[in-house]
Amino acid sequence: MVGRHPLDDRASGLKPVDAAYDQEGEGFYERFFNEAPDMFASVDPATATIKFCNRTLCERLGYSREQLSGKALRELYHPDSHEEMDRLFQNFVEHGHAESDRLKLLTASGETLNVSLRVASHRDESGQIIESRSIWRDITSELEVERLELELRLQEAQKMESLALLAGGIAHDFNNMLVAILGNASLSLVELPEESVVRSKIKSIETAAQRAAELTRQLLAYSGSNNHEQSYFDLTKVVEEMGHLLTVAISRKVVLNYDLADEPVRVLGDITQVRQIIMNLLTNGSDAIGDRSGIITIRTGLQAADSRYLRDTLIGADLEPGYYGFLEVSDAGIGIAAADQRKMFDPFYSTKSGGHGLGLAAVLGIVRSHKGTLRVYSEPGMGTTIKVLFPAQRYAEETPPEEPIAREANGEHVLLVDDEEHVRAIAKQMLEHYGFKVSTAEDGRDALAQYTQDPARYDVVLMDITMPHMDGIRAYKAISNFDPSAKVVLMSGYSEMQATNALTGRSFGGFLQKPFQARALASAVFACLDSGN
Repeated sequence: MVGRHPLDDRASGLKPVDAAYDQEGEGFYERFFNEAPDMFASVDPATATIKFCNRTLCERLGYSREQLSGKALRELYHPDSHEEMDRLFQNFVEHGHAESDRLKLLTASGETLNVSLRVASHRDESGQIIESRSIWRDITSELEVERLELELRLQEAQKMESLALLAGGIAHDFNNMLVAILGNASLSLVELPEESVVRSKIKSIETAAQRAAELTRQLLAYSGSNNHEQSYFDLTKVVEEMGHLLTVAISRKVVLNYDLADEPVRVLGDITQVRQIIMNLLTNGSDAIGDRSGIITIRTGLQAADSRYLRDTLIGADLEPGYYGFLEVSDAGIGIAAADQRKMFDPFYSTKSGGHGLGLAAVLGIVRSHKGTLRVYSEPGMGTTIKVLFPAQRYAEETPPEEPIAREANGEHVLLVDDEEHVRAIAKQMLEHYGFKVSTAEDGRDALAQYTQDPARYDVVLMDITMPHMDGIRAYKAISNFDPSAKVVLMSGYSEMQATNALTGRSFGGFLQKPFQARALASAVFACLDSGN
């Protein structure tokens, strides 16, 4: 936004024209305004013609003073500005002053100047307007800077959108590969005897595949393909699991120091977004330290926060007192002046050379969406500590151990639908291990053809959502319209909320997120068989 004029009708301190003449004569009046960097004109309000103008206006527009004297003011404006001029004139008549930041003047050669305008009035003793004083400021360069900034932001947004699309595509394909890896590992563990020497190796493969699956969920969240789902999780455990990733993300001269709670710190939130907060705070601390050696300390804990404490936080004035889990990141960086501490969370504000200033803005947005708050402790030269608080459970709830599935299928027939051959192969093996009879289809169109040919043959349809020719949503609708009693389990690498958004208001037999283990697959099919859907 362009700045206000230093001269306007309320603060310019201009004396009436006649008074200026009386005091020093015409020479004083002209010398005063000829030296002004802005364009100035005295205008006859009755005829809207120029009475007097300064040298700057003549030079910028390419006219002599004689050419401008008596010239209609409207002739100086680009046709695009005539409507705005009419509005300004009406405002001037009613209030004695007017202003605008979106006008265009035409030079003698036909070039355009973008200008801001401030108009003030001079009245006689009876209150009649006898002169208007117009001051224009050339804002062409300022608008060009704004245009370039907007263009750069648009380019950055387009780049981020392209990266998001790429991340979503990679995550979707990678998820399907992980179905085979995780599926074979979990099926091997089911079939191997407890005393087998290879069980530990298979378990390592399964653990690595599960971590890779979590990575794909982060990619899907980054791409905007996953809606954020909140649940309780241990904040300390999340920090511990990210240890290697955090070490890689910061400067090699920075040492990470952990001061983590001994007891679980169970907070309510979206685990992927909380990971983003941790990563952003760590990289921000590393950037603050720069090329020097330094220490970043990460703390977790549980605390009771009363209303007074919450009021002293950045966005916690309206939060309910209670127990909050906290994540605290302290760096030995350059520190932040008190005047800049609130600005540090503004979008596009950055003290880093070449920085985009989005990291801490994203942190603030995520914390607000989690009904949390944060505090900043910093002094120039003394480093910075950012403390993030999330709603928490005071005591950790015991998670019951997962019971093995003792149930065996009784030959129920499953129609397995997926466009990836390796997914069909491993899922078929899993289902057959639990006693199911399995037929396969390679897309929704093939599944619909098989099902409508003999609907009584199939007890459950297990169907992927993202497929060519006919996707799982369209195939599900077609099958359920043909046979309202059909039992259908949908599966996808996306979250259930995102994947089944098009089915709002329609019930289906269950949902299975990829990649999955044999136990999860069997449980989803058994649950569908037992349900009324």
